[in-house]
Amino acid sequence: RRFKKQCEKAGVLSEIRRREYYEKPSVKRKRKIIAAKKKAAKARQLLEL
Repeated sequence: RRFKKQCEKAGVLSEIRRREYYEKPSVKRKRKIIAAKKKAAKARQLLEL
């Protein structure tokens, strides 16, 4: 159980899933931009409350 929690905290599984297939640089950039927009929207929503 401890090992599983440590792996989860370190992001090992998400890293493996991300590297399973090659991702083109343009797709990687687009994914990062979308993630940044989601993060900004979430932060903005928390500030409005």
